[in-house]
Order: sequence, then C-alpha cells, then structure tokens
Amino acid sequence: MGVGLLLAIGLSPCAQAQHSESAQIVEVAVTVEDVAVLEVGETSGSILISDNLRTGWLPDPAADEPGQIRLATNFCVDAIRIDFPRSDAFRDTGGDFFGEALGIGTGHTIGVVPVAAVPDPAGGGVNFQAFGGTSQLFGVSPEAPLRGGADTPFEVNGHAATGGNFCAGIHDVYLSVVGKWDVTLPNEPTFADPDTYRIELTATILP
Repeated sequence: MGVGLLLAIGLSPCAQAQHSESAQIVEVAVTVEDVAVLEVGETSGSILISDNLRTGWLPDPAADEPGQIRLATNFCVDAIRIDFPRSDAFRDTGGDFFGEALGIGTGHTIGVVPVAAVPDPAGGGVNFQAFGGTSQLFGVSPEAPLRGGADTPFEVNGHAATGGNFCAGIHDVYLSVVGKWDVTLPNEPTFADPDTYRIELTATILP
C-alpha cells in the first residue's frame, strides 16, 4: 500500500503572528494499490487408494479432505498457478506428465493428477478443474487408464459466475489429487507399494 500526503497550509507569517482564528485545511490523500493475498486454510489433504480403480477427490469439499487456500483481493486476479514436481517417465502413460508423489517409507513414486474445486462466492455451486482437464475424470470408467497433462503448470481459474476470474472479494480454492495404483515408474514395482505418498502443491497469484 502506498500513502501520499498532500498538505495545503495557507498561513502566512503575518497571519501566524496575529493568531488568526480562521479555519485552515490539511488534506491527506490515501492511495490504495492493487492488493491480493493468499492464505492457507488447510495445510494438508488426503485420499485413500484401496483398490485398482482411479481414486481421489473428484472433488467435494463437504465430503472429502482437501487442502485449502484462500484468496483475498481488491481487484480481478486472472488465475492461481499451481506448481508441483512432475514427470513424463511413468510406465504406459503415453508420455503424459503427472505430479510426483513420493513415498515416505519406500522412497518410490506414484503419479497423480492435481485437482481443484472453486466454489461460487455467492453460493452458486462449485467449479471443478484438473491438471490435463476434467474430461478424463467425469464420465469415464474408473477402470480406465489415468491420463495426465502437458509439461505446464496447473492454472486454476475463478468460478464461471465471476467470469472465470477471481474478482474483488474472498475466494476459497480446495486442492487435492487423483491417483491410480499402476501409475508408477518403470524401475519400481508395477503397482504402488503400500505407503503414504506426499506431493507439495505451491500456489502463486497470476494478476
């Protein structure tokens, strides 16, 4: 925030000496700049892969355990960029890129697809977004191979009700991933070992 001061003081030395009681004005101009702040609401989320099907948060903030970030802004922000470690080295995935979730115990890697849910600030429903697009997640059999995306960051847009931007106000964004046990590296087991796998999603404002 910038603060500019405009001081208009109209007392001459003569007037000061005479102790004039006429009213004088001091004008202060306060300039508010574009401000957008990201805060973390929930620092972690979780999903459970318990079978051979595509599993994950598809996403329902009321029912699942996503991470959460909150954007407060006084102007329209184009998008929030989600960065994450990613690779196209996973077996039988056609060269798609996936997020790399690293096993805490084994050190092995499972490929995941970052996803986001953006509720309408006015309560008009939720927009679902996914790295690589949502077409692979909705209307597709959970037995089908999991698809990834290109080697680009995941840009999350505002709700359609706000024109796809995050305009002045407060916006919640829920983050998680979708995974499948067979999105693994060629030099590691075909099916992901029992373990807890972690991936960091880093959010940046795109003004």
